[in-house]
Amino acid sequence: MGEVYRAVDRRLGRPVAFRDRLKAGQPVIINLQGIDNDLKRRLIDFSSGLTYAISGTMSRVSDQVFLLTPSNTEVSEEEKERLQARGLYRP
Repeated sequence: MGEVYRAVDRRLGRPVAFRDRLKAGQPVIINLQGIDNDLKRRLIDFSSGLTYAISGTMSRVSDQVFLLTPSNTEVSEEEKERLQARGLYRP
């Protein structure tokens, strides 16, 4: 498995990019810190529906940061350490 795709705030208004990555089997991390509450709510709804539709999982991994994982995909310990170093993952 490759790196986790990090959806940055300028891309969050257009969730097509991370939707396509997730559908292709790549885990996605979305950071909702500093995002307006209406957009945050819509992105959480969209993300939870998307992960449900592909039998994936959505996990809160830090304050307002979520990891979307396709079914049958695991994030390596090495990748978790990289995310943790960037403040995007708490074990």
